[in-house]
Amino acid sequence: MKPFLAILIIFSLSFAYAGEERLIIEKIDLGQSSNERDHLYFSDGKIGVLTSKSGRDIFIKEDIGVGSTVEVKLDKNHNVLSLIKVKDSTSKDKIDFKSFEEKEVLSHYQPTILPNMDTVNNIFRRMNRRWQRRSQCYNRAHVWNYEEFKNSGLKSKKVFIFYTRKYIREYNFKWWFHAIPTVLVNHEGTVVERALDPMFAKKPLAMKTWSDLFIRSKRECPVITKYSTYENNQESEHCYLHYSSMYYWQPRDLDKFERTGYEKESFIKSEIDYAYWEAF
Repeated sequence: MKPFLAILIIFSLSFAYAGEERLIIEKIDLGQSSNERDHLYFSDGKIGVLTSKSGRDIFIKEDIGVGSTVEVKLDKNHNVLSLIKVKDSTSKDKIDFKSFEEKEVLSHYQPTILPNMDTVNNIFRRMNRRWQRRSQCYNRAHVWNYEEFKNSGLKSKKVFIFYTRKYIREYNFKWWFHAIPTVLVNHEGTVVERALDPMFAKKPLAMKTWSDLFIRSKRECPVITKYSTYENNQESEHCYLHYSSMYYWQPRDLDKFERTGYEKESFIKSEIDYAYWEAF
């Protein structure tokens, strides 16, 4: 079986589509031609597909937009079967991008550099594998970051891989992001990075090897330091990698950091509690 096909099958089997899920609409991508369907980007990383242009009417009728919390039911192909507005999420702060001193997410964070690959392999082996079938990647990643920090004091990193509109449309991909922990390690005198993703890999992987699991074209995923770079450059690349400290939980944290300068410097108990509840 081809690796990309295997990943798609795992993704499909990782979620049950029998009932509704309560999610936030993070983005609405309307098709630009008769051949392109309308896509909804949900807070758990899934892409929801509207099967007809008449589906747009619900946004006007129900006053549904970006930031709306909805009860949504998807079939196995991520087609939207039903969509009901529940309540509005807290709106994004209207803050000028230039109203604070610009800095990168990792500017004040010093991740641990592990001494050798054996240490990385030991960390990978003890990562919690009791995830729920319908768990969300950013919640699993947050628990994994947190548990190893509590276990050994490791200050790991987190990486978000963002799939662009170009890639989603070209390959009919059903996700817009994925998140996992990463670690730095001294390997033969050079500091390298390894991706820790026990749901989709059997061992720690080099970053390009890991991204190739999801990127069928095998194109490089450029590293970005601003969430807006991903949002504003959807047609030039297939994917982007955005790193953060272990304290960042979901993409909206990266967006908030860029817009407001709010930097997370510790774990937030309510986020950890929710991540455990949802993922494990």
